[in-house]
Amino acid sequence: MNRRCRLNAALVVLVMTGVNGFASADDIPTGVVFHHETHRHLHCDGADGHGDNWCQTWASDGNIHTFADDGFGWIPRAQRNTPRFGRGYSCRLWKITGDVNDRAAFDLPNQPTYRFPTKWFGFGVISVDGVLYGTISHVGGSGSGWGRPFNGFKLVYSPDLGTTWHLHGGRRLEPGGHSGPHNSMEPEDNFFWNEDPTTITDRWDVTKTGYAFTSVYPVQCGQDNSLAKDDYVYWYAPDVPAHRLNLARVKKDQITDKSKWEFFKQWNESEPVWTSNINERGTVMEYPRRYKDWVACWRGNKPSVVYNPGLDKFIMINWIEYKTAYWNFSRLNPVRGVKSYALGLYYSDHPYGPWNEFYWDFNFRPGGRRYSIYHPQLSPKWIEDDGRTMYMVFTSRSSFGTEGNPEEYVDARQTDYAWNDMKLTIRTD
Repeated sequence: MNRRCRLNAALVVLVMTGVNGFASADDIPTGVVFHHETHRHLHCDGADGHGDNWCQTWASDGNIHTFADDGFGWIPRAQRNTPRFGRGYSCRLWKITGDVNDRAAFDLPNQPTYRFPTKWFGFGVISVDGVLYGTISHVGGSGSGWGRPFNGFKLVYSPDLGTTWHLHGGRRLEPGGHSGPHNSMEPEDNFFWNEDPTTITDRWDVTKTGYAFTSVYPVQCGQDNSLAKDDYVYWYAPDVPAHRLNLARVKKDQITDKSKWEFFKQWNESEPVWTSNINERGTVMEYPRRYKDWVACWRGNKPSVVYNPGLDKFIMINWIEYKTAYWNFSRLNPVRGVKSYALGLYYSDHPYGPWNEFYWDFNFRPGGRRYSIYHPQLSPKWIEDDGRTMYMVFTSRSSFGTEGNPEEYVDARQTDYAWNDMKLTIRTD
């Protein structure tokens, strides 16, 4: 068993088959090198990309499609006339053309509009057989902040790469505006909604209720899902409590039919057992629940899983927020704020695991700068042929956040919330 990531399965003998058809120990990741000198902070360097989360897929047109949450994305700065704390979109899908060193970003104008103070955030997007699917999660409670955890998500899809959009039941979604089914909180207009509630009281006597499968993260398998190992699309989701990870699957031609989704229940040696009952779901893997005196809080655990054809492995990157208590409080609060951002990398022969850790850091800081990482993603497109070189996309978290005087920042360029990327090399010693 891995000391830091306890898998709910007995370890099995790994028989790895490389891309050339021969078993090779070189195909097994053993570590990673982060090339901090390649760290780019686009917003500060003038290329924009304002926002966070950056869940992305490699679509059938050869381009990356990515959600930018909590920001303006690539809207020109001169056109950003919204008030400072009503900044841009809560969720917006963008198309990125070109390669990692020569690219451009384009808006998809016909998509439903999610602007503040609505609290919808794009956490999952995948291209399958020419269709884009997006999952838009909702923050519960009143007001525009992160006062409560997510209570569910909406499933939308576009059969024509963003020209038209539809709700999971087939209804057409019109672009623009705050009204309509794309913003509705009625259960019938959402996909997973208030599922299997769990109430937790943390050490600060804060009591809130979390729900199952409120945000989901699909496994990316090459361009337009063309490298998938079977006919299923796999979706990871944080459990309650959030240091545990859940998993679901659905056949690729039944994604919009909730009744067809199956949930990981348990391991039978190295093989997963599935159930159609979400309340019978099990934990596919766990992360460390505590670090020092701090606990893994509800907002972390948003994995990015990408198939790496050069290594013939599925690679997962994930992060955990450690705080003094489970429920959210301002990360800038000196007592209750975030204390540490952990980062881990894992590999598996299958999209469902079992997962093997090859890197973990309880306090990862990109580029050696004095700020932390937020919601890292692996690019499903920018992978070198041998599989050793990949690119991590993330949002910066500076010491002072988005408020305050930039002159007071540790580094004046650390104006928060932007697309960052960094090259990494997977070691296979």
